[in-house]
Amino acid sequence: MARGRLIHPSLAEILRPDVVATEAKTPIVGSRGGSTGYDKHFRTPILEKGSPTDKKGTVVGEFKTPLQIPAQVEVSDFEDLRQQTAGNVPDSRVTLVFHAKDLEDLGLIKADGTPDIPINSKLNRILDINDPSKVELVPRDPPGLFLTHIMPSSFGLTSRRRNLFIGVFDERGAGALV
Repeated sequence: MARGRLIHPSLAEILRPDVVATEAKTPIVGSRGGSTGYDKHFRTPILEKGSPTDKKGTVVGEFKTPLQIPAQVEVSDFEDLRQQTAGNVPDSRVTLVFHAKDLEDLGLIKADGTPDIPINSKLNRILDINDPSKVELVPRDPPGLFLTHIMPSSFGLTSRRRNLFIGVFDERGAGALV
C-alpha cells in the first residue's frame, strides 16, 4: 500500500540533546541548573553569558551524533531563512515535514508511533538530498533553531498509519542565561 512521499525533500541535519553528557559538564557557578550544564526545571541546556554585552549567550549543552533525515522545508520558511544570513529576519521559524516511512527506516519511530526526535533538538543545517556535501542552508548560530513541537499531520489517503509529521524549529535560547 502506497504511503505517499515528500515532494521536494532535502536532508535536515538534526542534533538531539544528550542530557547525560550535558549534566556531566563542568559545573557552572551560579547556574539555575544546580551547577551543571542542564536545567532540570526547564529541561534544557543552559546558556552561558560570554561577556557583559552578550545578549544571547552560548549554549552549554552537548548533543548526540548528527542525524540526517529527509524532510521538506516549508517554502515561506525557506525564503525567510535565505534572508537570515543577511540579518534581515530578527526571529526565525522553520517548519519541516517528515515522512513517517523515512523516520521508520532510520529507527526514529517509538513503539507508541511518535517520532524519536525530542523537543530541544537543534536544526544544524539543511543539505541537498542528492549531494549531502552541498549545504543549502545553515541557520544563524547562536542562538540556533530548536525543535519546539512535533505533531502528526496526516494519515494519508490509503493508510491507517501516520504518514507525515510536522516539526517546528524556533530561534530561541536553549535555556536561561547565567
